[in-house]
Order: sequence, then structure tokens, then C-alpha cells
Amino acid sequence: MQAVDTWTGARADSLREALRLTNEGFAAHLGIAIRTVAKWRAQPDVVPKAWVQQLLDTALQQASNADQERFTVLVSPAPPARMKPVIENLTAPPEEVFMTAAMEVTDGMAMCSTKLGSDAIELLHSQMTLVARQYSDRPPMSVFAQARRLRQTAEQMAERTRRPGELADVYLVVSGSTALMASIAFDLGHWPASAHMAKAATSYAELADHRALMAWTLGLQGTLAFWRDDLIESEFLLQRGLDCAPPGRHRFRLRYIASRTYALRDDAASTARVLAEAEDDRQGPTHVPDPLMDNIQGEFAFDDARAAACAGAAWLQLGNGEQAERYTNTALDLYLAEPEQQRPFSPLNGARIDTAAARLLQGELDGAQEVLSPVFMLSPSHRNTALTGRLDKVRGMLNERQWEPYPEARRLSGAVTEWLAENATAPLPHAD
Repeated sequence: MQAVDTWTGARADSLREALRLTNEGFAAHLGIAIRTVAKWRAQPDVVPKAWVQQLLDTALQQASNADQERFTVLVSPAPPARMKPVIENLTAPPEEVFMTAAMEVTDGMAMCSTKLGSDAIELLHSQMTLVARQYSDRPPMSVFAQARRLRQTAEQMAERTRRPGELADVYLVVSGSTALMASIAFDLGHWPASAHMAKAATSYAELADHRALMAWTLGLQGTLAFWRDDLIESEFLLQRGLDCAPPGRHRFRLRYIASRTYALRDDAASTARVLAEAEDDRQGPTHVPDPLMDNIQGEFAFDDARAAACAGAAWLQLGNGEQAERYTNTALDLYLAEPEQQRPFSPLNGARIDTAAARLLQGELDGAQEVLSPVFMLSPSHRNTALTGRLDKVRGMLNERQWEPYPEARRLSGAVTEWLAENATAPLPHAD
């Protein structure tokens, strides 16, 4: 048993924890006031009076062997931290090992540099590019951890410079990595955290004076607003994004997101209008080179496949299966035209699920079942709330009265239910 020469608030609270008692229970056990017990936790260095010291001695002596052992562990000093041998990390997948090593290089640079310089900033930007491009083909929490680490490194580097040009470049990385974190939080159904991070990402993009990234983060904020059913706020944020977006694909992306807002209002005319305006942006004579979409790409890109998937989801919301399938088929064709190892898991399978829903709207049960087959084979690590929300809607459609006479519909609904049961995250539809 750990001997106690003098009881302090910290040691007394450790005894309470070892006995597995609440503040109220520990106070009753000792016969003292609850506020005294609460004070020990709030003031760990306080030394109780002599008569209370005796009460604590008695409580420890009368404790069971298991409780005494727990107390000894709790009050024993922690052993000094040791560096883990590098070889231990090789149990992780190779891509995880190399990505972690790459991030460690950036961390070391941030701690050692007395000034930044172009090489340090270029390495930061290359790390952000790597994380953004791996967004869709790696487990989301792994990407989130890398984005968070990059953000912390960039913040450390921001503290080492006051040169406006360098500071703007570093703020761009802080904004971009925060935006990636917000997008992953959204995909996994953590809306409040995502909204907070997306707003912070917009603020940092403003500090960096990067209009393209401001437009992207405002688009994410607008997406979050309309899934909260705050359509007025969504329109305000999307319009703010349009006001600052450079000509071309950023406006194109914002208009496609706006089409989802109008679809949620059941406004087919405005949905068609804003999609036509998006095409005008695409065909416009002015093309402004954009480092976000042209160079970084990955999650920051908004290509024709994502645009088609977004339009398909809008028409699906409006119940127009024919129009929806027209767009979702285009998205599928574009995704499947890419090399297999480069196909983005979530957007590709989201398009598959939306195609199935569009076919059900048109009464095509066999076609829906066919396009869902690859979705059912997805590993759990690639299932997120973007897919879960879509598939849950498909299940709802299969359970409608019109499909009751069809055993195939019940079997497909059962397969969807089984898939959803294996996924622990809550349903959430995604914007693109």
C-alpha cells in the first residue's frame, strides 16, 4: 500500500477515485461536507486539517486491496516518456507510415526554423496538396488527423513571422487544412463542429486575401445551412461566396450548391435557372487560373463529375427521376472513366445510390438493384454519413406501398437495412 506522509487535495481526490465514489459519496464516507471534497479537486495543493488527515488515513487503511492498489497507481509518478522506435510504426499500412513521416518533416521544420523562407512555405503547401488529394480514397479519420496536424504546424509557423507575404501564405494553409477538417466533420455527421470550423476557415481565407478559398469555404457554410433547413442563411452565404468568387469554376460550384437549396424549397423553376447560370459560368470567355482547383485539386476541385452528381441530387429532391438519372449517369460515366485506383470512393458511390433512387422513381427495380451491388461491397472504412443518408432514403422508397407486392423490393430493402446496421454513423445527406 502506498504510504501517505501528508494528504493534499490531489491525494485525497485520488483516494476518492480509487474508491470509485462521487463527491457526495466520498463526503458521506468520511463524514464531512461535500464542499470540502469538491475543494480538493479544485485546489489539488491544499493541505487538509489534521483531523481530516486522520479520517483519510483511516479510509485508506480500511479500503480493500483492489482499492489500495488503484490508489497506489493513481498517486505514483508517471514514468518518463520515451521515444518509440521507428520500427514500431511499420505495423501501420505503408501509406500511413510515409504520410506520418512526411508530416513529421514539416513539424520539425516549424520547430527549428527561425525564419520561414520560400522553401518552408512551399513544403507547407505541398503537404496541404497531399492531404486534399487523399481525401476521398483514405479513411476519413486518418485524413482528419493529418489535416489537423498540418493546421497546428502552420499555426506554429505563423507565430514566427510578421512579414505580410509569408503570413498570408501560412494563413492560406491554416484555412485550407481547417476547411478539410470541416468537410470531413460534415461527412461524418458532426454538424456543429463542422460549421464552427468552416466559419474559421473563411476567416483565415480572408486574412490570406484568397478569394478562391473564401468562395469554397462559404460554399461549405452554405451547404451546412441548407441541411439545417436554414435556407435564408444558405442563400445569404452562397451569394456572399458569389460576390467574392473569381470568374469560372468557383461560381460554377456555388451555383450547383444553390440548386440544392432551391430543390429543398420544391422550386423546380429556380433549380433549372441556376443550373443554366452555372453552364454560363462554365462557357464564359474568362478563365482565371486558380491554384486551388488547378494545382491543389483533390477535395478542393469541382469537376464535371461532381457538378453532374450535384445536379442529379437536386432533381432527385424534386422527384424528377428522369432528369436525376440523366445527371447521375453522367457522373458515373466520368468517375468510372478514371483509373480504378484514382476513383473517389464517396462521390462515386454517392452517384450510384442516387442513380438507384432515380430508377426507383421511374419504377425500375432491377436497375436500382444492379447499380447498388458495388455499394454493398464497400468496406466499413469507406462508409460515411454521406452514403448512409442517401441509402436510408432508398430504403424509405423501397418501403413505400407501390413496392409491397414485389418480393425483390423487400429483399433489397433488407440488404439496405443490413448495410445500414453495420454503419455506426447517423444518416446525413451530402451536398455534392
